[in-house]
Parts: sequence; structure tokens; C-alpha cells
Amino acid sequence: MRLLHWALVLTGIVLLASLTGLLRNAQSCACEQTYMYTSYTEIPLLDPRWSKHRYKLQLYRETSYAAQALPPSGLPALLIPGNAGSYEQVRSLASESARLAARARRAGASIRDLDWYTLDLNSELSAFDGQLLAEQAAFATACLVQLKAMYSTASKTDSSSSSGSSFDVSNLPYNLRPRPDGPR
Repeated sequence: MRLLHWALVLTGIVLLASLTGLLRNAQSCACEQTYMYTSYTEIPLLDPRWSKHRYKLQLYRETSYAAQALPPSGLPALLIPGNAGSYEQVRSLASESARLAARARRAGASIRDLDWYTLDLNSELSAFDGQLLAEQAAFATACLVQLKAMYSTASKTDSSSSSGSSFDVSNLPYNLRPRPDGPR
């Protein structure tokens, strides 16, 4: 009987010590709530083949951060949604990157925002139609060419900003290069 009593006391002490340790660790692993203040701006394409097309190029802005003003002055990032994907999938990536950049600036870092662009492909089922996928790839290529032109012009006027990256259509596989006659 006495042995059972000491076993219960010892078990209680071990249980209390492990619960105390768990509670202490739970306080240090707190999560921070993420809020999204979305704003989408349609970017008109300069290429006449795509200017009135059903696909759209959207610029996402996190409106809670004043540093993200128009015109965009950060580094361009493009999200291309997959099969049946929505252009709104960019929200979580863009919101989190804007929040992290703002936090780094408050800490004294000199950091540029990412200018998040996304393609509105109408949530089409491109995995089941090769022609549709080719059309979406051609549109994505036209958007990349336009973004390159937009940001190369910006870097010529602002000598302090350069992304150090380049995009050349000739680097694309032959079947993804833009056609001179436009999409079919």
C-alpha cells in the first residue's frame, strides 16, 4: 500500500513538472494574426493582341502600408495561378512579404517592397486543354515582356534601383515564345 502511495505521488510530481514545462513553452510559441487589406489594379497591356483579351494582368497592393504607392517602385514578382486557380491567390504571399518588409524597415533596414503582379486567367481548366494552356503561356510571356519594359524604364530613370535580373524571350522554349501573329 505504501509503495502504491509513493508511486502515485511520484507520478503526480512528474505530471506537474511536464505540464509546467508545456505551459512555459506554449507562451513562447505565440502566433501573430495576419490581416490582408487587398487592392487590385488592372494593368493595361500595351501589346494590341492582348489589350482586349479575356485575360488580365493585375497588380496587387497591400493598402495598409504607405510605402507601397503607385506607380510601383519595388522589385517585380509575378504569380501565375495553376489549373483552375484564381488571381486572388497572390494575397497571402503579397500580404506577408509587405508585412515583413515593413517590419524590416522599422528595424532600420533599407529594403524594397515586392510589387506583386498576378494573372487573371478566369480560373480556366488549363490542365485539360493543351490549346488553352498554350494561350495562357503566350499571355504570360506577353506580361513578362511588358513587366520587363516597365521596370527597365524605371531603372533608367532611377539610378539607385536595379534588380540585377533580366528576361529574354529567346530563352523560352520554342513553343512558348510569342507568335508574331498573336494568339490563335
